[in-house]
Amino acid sequence: MDPRSGLHHCHVGNFGCSHLSAAALPLSCPWSSAAKDIAAHRRLSEAYERATDAEATSDWAAAIGTYTEILQTDRGYRDAVARRESCQARQRIADLETELRHHADAGRWEAVLETSEDLRRLDPSAADPDGLSTRAHRALQEAEHERRYAQARTAEDAGDWAEASARYSELAADGGYRDAAQRRARGHKIAGLRTALHEQVAAQEWVKVLGTITELTGVQADAANEYAALADLARHEIAVAPRELTSIDFDDAVLSLSWSPSGQSIAVAGRSRWVRVYDIAGAERLKVKGGGVRSDVSAVAFSADGRRIATGNAGRAARVWDSADGRLLLDVRHAARLNAVAFDPRGARIATGSSDATARVWDVMGIREDLPELRHGGHGWAFVKAVAFSPDGARIATGTSDTTARVWDATTGQRLLEVHHTAGVNTVAFHPDGTRIATGSSDHTARLWPVGDL
Repeated sequence: MDPRSGLHHCHVGNFGCSHLSAAALPLSCPWSSAAKDIAAHRRLSEAYERATDAEATSDWAAAIGTYTEILQTDRGYRDAVARRESCQARQRIADLETELRHHADAGRWEAVLETSEDLRRLDPSAADPDGLSTRAHRALQEAEHERRYAQARTAEDAGDWAEASARYSELAADGGYRDAAQRRARGHKIAGLRTALHEQVAAQEWVKVLGTITELTGVQADAANEYAALADLARHEIAVAPRELTSIDFDDAVLSLSWSPSGQSIAVAGRSRWVRVYDIAGAERLKVKGGGVRSDVSAVAFSADGRRIATGNAGRAARVWDSADGRLLLDVRHAARLNAVAFDPRGARIATGSSDATARVWDVMGIREDLPELRHGGHGWAFVKAVAFSPDGARIATGTSDTTARVWDATTGQRLLEVHHTAGVNTVAFHPDGTRIATGSSDHTARLWPVGDL
């Protein structure tokens, strides 16, 4: 026995068996089987170390092969079974990642997603290597958007606006794509206008037909050619038998009207103390008290900017109102009934004509008081029945019951021109360039006069 190790030694010749390999030991040595086991264990340990080293460097094939060799020798060696299974799974993941990248490089995005799903089942954390799965989702979504967009454009080109709008709506609802939202809005408008146009034709509402064709042309240029024949038919029908657009029930005789500059409202005055403003559908929008208990409103006018309304009544009052809320801004008086009112082009002054034989100019804001009074009649008496400013606001034309029409300097009140009819002058108007006036009389004539050099 070796006193240090406690082992017994067999002696063969001059050597103990502890110095010989297991193969060199004689079969009669009692320790030969144990030595073989030690050698086998050493080989397994070394193989295990090689396998774990390969595993650490992700050399899955080498690790799998070595673990397999170990297990062929010892099926229960340490955790070799679990480690081989883990390496086999990692090898499968690596193979799938390689396959996924190959599909991505070739732009086969559906295959990328299928492979990514296989990866997710093996290891959720490995399902999107290098963001390729996310990229595939985006690429397929882009392709789907492009497909829908192409369908929408095809429907649009074919004039199928309902289909085009539906496809554009899908794109707009799915986060938006290119100009889908704008094209959807345009498609909705065109589809709505076309539907309205068909209904208007069926109802023979020819004025509305023309308006809808004009609106359609604004958003779809080729609509003008498409509906040219229909527009001609509408114009013919309007000329032959015009249809009433709106009927406004004012409750009293109407004496004066004035359109707002926008064309969206109309002021109506008459044998009532009230002046009413209506929209073009006939709905009342504003009501102001232009007259009194026994005084009707004989004249009404919008300012050029639409912000003010002037009224003149039989009770001698001229008034200016805010057209938005009906506030009274100015209240001035003549000595007799008011027959006419007119704003200057800037809306800063009004001219009024009265049966007291005067026309007067007033500052709408009530600031200036040195504005002229234009006296008419000479040796007789004259009712001023009409007033009008020139386009530049520098002159005023008046028409009176004494057969006379006159032109005045709007600042100084100097009379610049006097012309005559054979009966009272009921209306006057300047030409848009200010070089002429037109006058209308009870003598059954309307006449034009030059005023350009005044």
